Amino acid sequence: MVNPAGAGTSERKLRAFPGRRTLCAMAACACLVSTTASGEQLSSKQQKAIDAAVTAFMKKRGIPGCSVSLGRNGALVHAKGYGRSGPGEKATAETVFRIGSLTKQFTAGLALMASNPANSSPLVIDIPLKSYFPEQKQWANITVRNLLTHTSGIPTYTAGKEFRRHQFEPVTHDALLKLVKAYKQSFKPGARGHYSNTNYLLLTHIIQNHTSSGYGDLLHHNVFKPLGMNATGIIAPGKPGKGFAHGSVKGKFVSKRTHPNWALGVGDLQSSVLDIAQWNVALLSNRLLTNEAKALMFTSVAKNPEPAVKGERLAMGWMDISAGGARRFYHQGYLHGFSAVNYLQDPFGGGNRFVTILCNGQFVQKMPDLAVQIARLL
Repeated sequence: MVNPAGAGTSERKLRAFPGRRTLCAMAACACLVSTTASGEQLSSKQQKAIDAAVTAFMKKRGIPGCSVSLGRNGALVHAKGYGRSGPGEKATAETVFRIGSLTKQFTAGLALMASNPANSSPLVIDIPLKSYFPEQKQWANITVRNLLTHTSGIPTYTAGKEFRRHQFEPVTHDALLKLVKAYKQSFKPGARGHYSNTNYLLLTHIIQNHTSSGYGDLLHHNVFKPLGMNATGIIAPGKPGKGFAHGSVKGKFVSKRTHPNWALGVGDLQSSVLDIAQWNVALLSNRLLTNEAKALMFTSVAKNPEPAVKGERLAMGWMDISAGGARRFYHQGYLHGFSAVNYLQDPFGGGNRFVTILCNGQFVQKMPDLAVQIARLL
């Protein structure tokens, strides 16, 4: 795979976080499509209800293809593809999709892993940005924590004309940083929340700077390789090959693709539902994060003023939609021609549920509602 500018080069020192727990390879998970190692299965009634929910959702919105993985009690129980991943190719549980802003969960995970006190030089999440951007006087009171929780007040660069006009073209990391450095925050850091892709672009730059390692290298050695997430990595520019989904707009496959350089740490990853299931299982079992780091990840701090789900609050790489005593979290992902959602219920309890849906449809809304609907069927 081709890394975007700044995402890892041969000159950079490769680093795995000291103190990272040793993990068992989980590549064999690909064979566990409808049954866990413990033998837990969905009933035929559950499978039919899930199939009906997904296919009705796709038909209503003109989506060519989707893949879904489901889990309960900390394990994968079912995964399946629906429709077409591209011209003449069926979507399967192994199909690789662009996952858009689900990337932010992995970026937040890297930041929290880097902040582990067991590291020789832990990242301090309450450190002000002036430590990394001393020339940015207007950002002096913003902290790494503000970036993680979308409480920095810095506007999102993907709403600007430069992104809209040039997202299908390459851009250097330095040019993108220069673009966002012109931004001033629209409110006092920590005063409220506002979702901004600029937060995670800056966060990724800080993680790379702090660790002296590239983003892609850090993810590979600290997350993807240990978990056996062999289908996951930074998007390779160019025409998708066999097993890789083609994006679509209004039900028609398109050739235009957002260049991954525009989305470093923000939305530049591709993955399969089987791989993201392994990520969910690792979060539930604390295989990557300490209890303290996991608690931080799932602590919401501010309301999202532009919610996809009524009342949602911003957490680190997740949206908190807890209600009625049930702890529920999700995040959506959009990239030209693709939409995704990852949903996690009760991340600290034994009766957890998770649902991942990856689709090759443009800006498909209501995916969180579908994920919640499916979780209720488990």
